[in-house]
Formats: sequence, C-alpha cells, structure tokens
Amino acid sequence: MSEAAQITRTDPMLREINQGLMVDWINRDLAGRAGHDVRKSVVLYDSHRMFATAFDADGLPGIAVKAGHAESLATLHAAGIHFWSVGIV
Repeated sequence: MSEAAQITRTDPMLREINQGLMVDWINRDLAGRAGHDVRKSVVLYDSHRMFATAFDADGLPGIAVKAGHAESLATLHAAGIHFWSVGIV
C-alpha cells in the first residue's frame, strides 16, 4: 500500500514557489484560512512536490498525518497527495 511520505527539505526554488502558492491559497479565503501559517501548518503536496493544500497545525478530524497514521497516509496518497510536511520546506 502506498502512503504519503513526509519531506523535510526541497530545492530552494521549489520552496519559494510553494510558499507563494500557499500564500495565494490563504489569501483566496482569508477569513477561513487566517489561522494557517507557512511555517506551522501541515502542508500537502502532489507527486511533483507542488503545493496542493494545507490544514492548520491541529490537523483534521480523522487524519493523523503528523502521528504517521498509516491509514491516513494511505488515504491521502489515494487522493493524489504524495508528500506532506510541517510548514513549507
């Protein structure tokens, strides 16, 4: 079973692009996403390590990414999320 993998480092140019994408994503729904932080949120990436979405540091109900919960990581992978990190890396 494939799982979303944690990444801790990316290319500096990719990090800059992903940070811009996340800031744009936050700004599109500022009232709803004001609690997100490019340094602290759990960030989800596609197979090319490009920003897909994020959730706040407290996580989502039933999704235990930071704990390494295998079922949660497999569910994310099946939905097209191949990588995750805490903050943009």
